[in-house]
Amino acid sequence: MDNSGRYYDEEQLAAILKRAVQLQQQSGSPDSHLSLGEIEQIAREAGIDPGFVRQAASELAAGGGRDAPASPLGGPSALAFEQSIAGILVGDDFDPLLEEIRGAFGDPGHLEGPRPTERHWRFEWRLFSWGGVSLQGGKQPPASRSLTWRSSQASMREIGVRVYSLGGSTVVRVEEQLGNAAVGLLTGTMTLPVFLIFPLALLLTHSAAIALAATAFSALGAYWLARSFYRAVTQKRSRQLRRLFDRLLFQVRQTLGIA
Repeated sequence: MDNSGRYYDEEQLAAILKRAVQLQQQSGSPDSHLSLGEIEQIAREAGIDPGFVRQAASELAAGGGRDAPASPLGGPSALAFEQSIAGILVGDDFDPLLEEIRGAFGDPGHLEGPRPTERHWRFEWRLFSWGGVSLQGGKQPPASRSLTWRSSQASMREIGVRVYSLGGSTVVRVEEQLGNAAVGLLTGTMTLPVFLIFPLALLLTHSAAIALAATAFSALGAYWLARSFYRAVTQKRSRQLRRLFDRLLFQVRQTLGIA
């Protein structure tokens, strides 16, 4: 059947390409390897913005394109947003980003990463409009090209924000680890059935079997309650991280002069 004249939407295109790869693997043909530029060219011919191809490649390289391991409560154990933008930031360009991050969480947090310790000589020559000339020299710290911020322990959250310039591009990554929060929530909700329901039921019924059954039912109810609460918490935090992520991208584009 000739389908050469038929048109396909994006979902059908993804399904066709996925199936084609499976058929090639089943046939025993060697896997093909393409450069990022070649993939961008294919995407351009298929009507896909090459910028999204670069973003997907960045997420895959950082692990952001894969699903985070599930927590004990069934939801994600981590949230992450990452994107690369053409252009580099240097030195003071990172200051507005730090203010944005601290304002988003109401947390000063702390900065991580290497601090510039070696000072290099730098001379500045300036010609003023009134004809004066100044020549200044001295040891100056090398300009930073990265910003790594972590939330404080007082916030009871594990948030990390990293913005860095490398290879002509600036990468923005916002993430939060949720594994400890999930374990803490699960432990807290299971404490009541184990340490309160069982002894109370045993005291009232004088039957270990009934007490165990009551404990099991209450533990199951507590577990589902914890799952619902955890889902709501992760959704709320995901929206908060996404808002910050979008604001940081906007700020970086403004600094780089990108519309």
